[in-house]
Amino acid sequence: MRHRRLPPAVVLLALAALAGCGGGGSSDDGLVVRDGAVTRPGTELVLEVPEGAFGASSAYLASVYDRTLAQPACQDPADQRVPFLVAETCLEFHDRYLEPDRLPPDVADIETPDRYLAALTPPDRFAVYYTPEAFAGTVEPGITGERAYIGIVLTIAEGDTVPSVERVLPYTRGWWDGLRAGDRILGVRDPETGVETPFDGMTLDQARALLPQTEEAETILVLDRDGSTVEVATAAETHIGRILEGDVAYLGVRKFTTDTARQVWEDYGDLVKAAGPVSGIVLDLRQDGGGSLQGAVQLADLLAGPDLDGVEMFHTEDAYGLETRYRFGDGFANDLTGVSLVVLLDGGSASASEIVAGVLRYHGVATLVGERTFGKGVAQDVAVLADGSALFVPSLRILLPDGSSWHGQGLTPDREVAEPEGVTPDNDPQLEAAIQVLRSGGSAGVARSATSPAEPPERTARRAAGLF
Repeated sequence: MRHRRLPPAVVLLALAALAGCGGGGSSDDGLVVRDGAVTRPGTELVLEVPEGAFGASSAYLASVYDRTLAQPACQDPADQRVPFLVAETCLEFHDRYLEPDRLPPDVADIETPDRYLAALTPPDRFAVYYTPEAFAGTVEPGITGERAYIGIVLTIAEGDTVPSVERVLPYTRGWWDGLRAGDRILGVRDPETGVETPFDGMTLDQARALLPQTEEAETILVLDRDGSTVEVATAAETHIGRILEGDVAYLGVRKFTTDTARQVWEDYGDLVKAAGPVSGIVLDLRQDGGGSLQGAVQLADLLAGPDLDGVEMFHTEDAYGLETRYRFGDGFANDLTGVSLVVLLDGGSASASEIVAGVLRYHGVATLVGERTFGKGVAQDVAVLADGSALFVPSLRILLPDGSSWHGQGLTPDREVAEPEGVTPDNDPQLEAAIQVLRSGGSAGVARSATSPAEPPERTARRAAGLF
């Protein structure tokens, strides 16, 4: 298996899937690999490597073996045979987990990585295990910006032959474009060629493959809505921009990828080209559960502008007390200063969304509107194990420059507005309130509380985790 890592800006440390280990005997400084077991002469520890499950260089096997030998908590005191992936998992958590008191005292009766996470006491919802298939197919592309969605949940009702929209997620492209729960999707039509493809008799996977996959490829959905045929043009999205009330730029972000700031910058540019100068910006982070930390840093930099260059945005602190400071001016070359900014939030706004909102309010750049946020003030390292599965290890606390945190309590908006049942694009009190704030003056679009000197950005050996 090839050596694999996520981009450096995304991951602090990834255990690689390595190449070149067979089932026959091999050695590295006395290491013996034979019949699915890794041992050293004179030691009792045995790491079990299922033959054919993955390959690993003898150097890597020796590294994991020696680190496990030196860490009693990663051994089984009653039986010195430990699954290799469990040893990797245990070592990752002992290397960087923020709350070591929650770790199990040993790996007795722990046979798989997910069982190790289940042994944390009390359980940690931010410590997560992904199978190789789930990580490669969903999580990794989601971090790097290679995946987008319309914002609908599909089902095929019993006795029906076409998929139906079970749910439309608020504030997504499908929501804005007018898709409704209960719409039956009869097929799709290419807006350029006019060629229509019916969905009758297709599986959900076959139908999904014909739905829009990118933001550029708009597709017309042919729907049966309450017995009438309706057509809706839509596309996939990770972000979206619209002009509201003639001069308000609405910029939505549904998840943070390493490309988010560039996408928002381009969205804003397109809006200004089409509608002229804007009076303010509404940044909608509702139901945005986070993603790439790099994406959050760059977006905050984009929205704050050059007046804050050199000032600390926030800092991270690891389990050993080591701090890494992030400063304005390092994230994104362009800026959107000069207009008022309101950030929309709700209980689904978490992680990277809370970084952007918290940082921009702390520095007087934005006013927050909506509901209290989720309250996730820790970041996770993404560790890829030898079989391609992955761990999200809570490894960093995120702190504002004054040392405060929103972890466990969330951010309380400056103007609290509850979301009603059945919110629609025509009935969105939170968005209406955001526009009112802008009309009444909102934020100045520049920092009002910046006092730090523009000293050189701090750099440390450890990079911040990429998934937040």
